[in-house]
Amino acid sequence: MKRQHRSGPTACGAMVLLLLAAGCGTPEPELFPLAGRVLYRGRPVAGAELGFHPLFEGPGWSPVAVTGEDGSFQAATKQPGDGVLPGRYKVTVVWHPETSDGEESPNRLPARYASPVTSDLEVEAGTDSDTPFTFELKD
Repeated sequence: MKRQHRSGPTACGAMVLLLLAAGCGTPEPELFPLAGRVLYRGRPVAGAELGFHPLFEGPGWSPVAVTGEDGSFQAATKQPGDGVLPGRYKVTVVWHPETSDGEESPNRLPARYASPVTSDLEVEAGTDSDTPFTFELKD
């Protein structure tokens, strides 16, 4: 029995479709590192939650971060520490330290930092965002 090898329009068409399908995905936008520290009354704030609210048109991602014991953070968009899209962000910060019985306490930072409408914290992320930012929160 002789095997037939397909070539011609059908095989070429299938190959073209496979190549097109492989290259048709939308590439992920590049993310840039965004790191820094949060201080309140001159001291590091451990466990503060930061929200980065884009001031530009984009895919609608809002990066987040949580500060470590020394008040440091690394912003994350899709996975821990992966960074943010380039652009300007309004930054919100809340801090609900746990009480001795494990319950969450009310926000211990000034209320204005909890909302993108009232927070005066802003940051520009992009190719030069390797320098850590320090947010010194005031009463």
